[in-house]
Amino acid sequence: MPYQFVICDGRSERQDTVASIVEEAFARLDWKSFRQVRISTLTERPLWPRTVFYSHLFLLSLELDGVTELGWELYRKNHWAPIVFYGTREQAEPINDLLRARPAAFWNTENGGEELRKLLQIQLSPPFLSLSILPVETGNQRLYLPQPSILSVVTGRPHYVDVCYEKRGAVERFCRVSCRATVNEMEKALSPSRFLRIHKSFLVGLRYIRRFDKRSRRIELANGESLPISDRYYAEVRERLLFFDA
Repeated sequence: MPYQFVICDGRSERQDTVASIVEEAFARLDWKSFRQVRISTLTERPLWPRTVFYSHLFLLSLELDGVTELGWELYRKNHWAPIVFYGTREQAEPINDLLRARPAAFWNTENGGEELRKLLQIQLSPPFLSLSILPVETGNQRLYLPQPSILSVVTGRPHYVDVCYEKRGAVERFCRVSCRATVNEMEKALSPSRFLRIHKSFLVGLRYIRRFDKRSRRIELANGESLPISDRYYAEVRERLLFFDA
């Protein structure tokens, strides 16, 4: 899946300049995983497709009307994607309103494009890669799940897996969808730094593990679900979860 970056600016000329700087930053990184990059330049908020909110990085001009509300909306809908505000120092006031969106950085445009290139190199460092989006096909619907929101992937009916994920702000905090795939295929698509295989039928998100019971050889997740660890994976699980010494 290509990495998508969104640039929001009311001035098309400056928007194109920012897009060029982003492309140049990627060229400098020279990483295979970044060769497929989609840069969306958007101005008319009502015309945005829903998938925009599940992009990997947002760059927002401080000249936009309602930019503080937009930043807050993007954070609420996708709080794993970095937000970078850009403009002059005067436009960054009042700073506390902007901080509601938990911005990753501010780019002072008066300092030129090199400052943005440096900011992007930080935002595009290896930890950022693990925040990628997992597209999930379920029936006639396609979901875009931030990988850090996924609790578990469990074998369901033949040729399908059940994906349990956290949906913040919803009545039901933890949701489950079924999609046509295998656990092996999902394991290849997910970041190995964030997920742990515990059984031929189970893959779990490390951030959602609440308890590791060595006696019963089971893992308890944040949603209360308890899953067994098979003999095949137990040694690896124990090695990675030494700090869960229950």
